[in-house]
Amino acid sequence: MRWIPRLRMLLARRPWLYWLLVALMGLGVATQVHASVAAAQRARDHWGSTVTVLIADRRIAAGDPLIAAVTHHQLPTAMVPASAVAELPHDATARQVIAQGEVVVGNDIVADSGPAAVLPPRWLAVAIDDQNTAMFAVGDHVSVLAGGRTISAEAMVVALLEHGVAVGVPAESAPAVADAASQRLAVVALSASPLQR
Repeated sequence: MRWIPRLRMLLARRPWLYWLLVALMGLGVATQVHASVAAAQRARDHWGSTVTVLIADRRIAAGDPLIAAVTHHQLPTAMVPASAVAELPHDATARQVIAQGEVVVGNDIVADSGPAAVLPPRWLAVAIDDQNTAMFAVGDHVSVLAGGRTISAEAMVVALLEHGVAVGVPAESAPAVADAASQRLAVVALSASPLQR
């Protein structure tokens, strides 16, 4: 701490050094303030602009109409998926389950109704009788079994029928599923893992 009196003496003899130090500190503070303001402006530009999107007001099951189940919200552009939907056709139906609070995207909706609304592209629906429909819901991911083997590991319930279910299966599995269903051999098994599409 012996240098403090020497520094004071030096600054007293040479006042221009004092003002130079003051100017340098002021410049450092101004630079820091400018950088902070620029960072805040970048953050505001990034998060500040908003876009209107549709958000699910409640859990929407596959096959449910969307019009009464979604509302418009303003969200920061950076938080919105590229395929977010801002408007719906009046007959829009959920293709898959949409969670409450989830942004509705193009892949979530289809303009069809009934079983066709929840069928993935290039899939076919097959009716399977004598199933306990109470344990299934539209949109459930299932497998179709027959004769002690799996004939379609990827399948989805697309409709509940009076005495069975309509199951969507990939087109290549449809002939085997339809054959087993016509012989009343097909059994639908509920799957715990979601279908990858």
